[in-house]
Amino acid sequence: MKLAVFDIDGTLCRTSRVDDLCLQEAVAATWGIHDMPTDWGSYTHSTDRAITSDLFRMKFSRDPSPDDLEVVRSEFMSRLMHWADTDPALFQSTPGAGLMLSSISDHGWMPAIATGGWRSSALMKLGRCGLDADSIPAAFADDAMPRSRIVEIACGRALEIHRVESFDQIVYVGDGLWDMKAAEECRIGFLAIAAGERADLFRDTGRCDVLPDFQDLDAFVSGIENACSMARDRTRSRMK
Repeated sequence: MKLAVFDIDGTLCRTSRVDDLCLQEAVAATWGIHDMPTDWGSYTHSTDRAITSDLFRMKFSRDPSPDDLEVVRSEFMSRLMHWADTDPALFQSTPGAGLMLSSISDHGWMPAIATGGWRSSALMKLGRCGLDADSIPAAFADDAMPRSRIVEIACGRALEIHRVESFDQIVYVGDGLWDMKAAEECRIGFLAIAAGERADLFRDTGRCDVLPDFQDLDAFVSGIENACSMARDRTRSRMK
């Protein structure tokens, strides 16, 4: 049995734009931060919990309490709900994502989800994008700050659900360079979902394949298989 672990924003869902907007609105409304940096790679970890914790420390010179983080998380969720109701077009699944999730098991792969977003907002976005993920093992920013640890937790939950001791192959599918970094830290395969300049960034690294979406299921399955081969080659190189 093989496991494909998916990011959400920018990967399964084309919600990065509204997600970024709502987080900026939330920290401005709750903490008075109006110049929030949006280079997610510049934070300690590219996850909602880590980003908001970093912002709080920069603003107030102390670590945030659980209540401090809950205030901004709640405001963030309210903003997402507002935009989902007023402009549903901002919540679209990546082309082919729904069919891919429902049929990937026919190709020997089980799906899982590992996202840097909070659980409540992540599940809301999946639902608004029309993706059924209720039975898919998942891990969120609530579970850990480092994205690599979130991936590991998702893999552990998948092991429990499928009642196996290990997976023959594991791949992480994401849209950010931080996703690729997390996969490499976990020593698993990585496939990028990206187009335009973002796709060029991945290609320039020479460390992964890139697809624009999930519409060509055969190409996607081939891509994740190749990603695992590339990860094995890197592991062998480290051992030499």
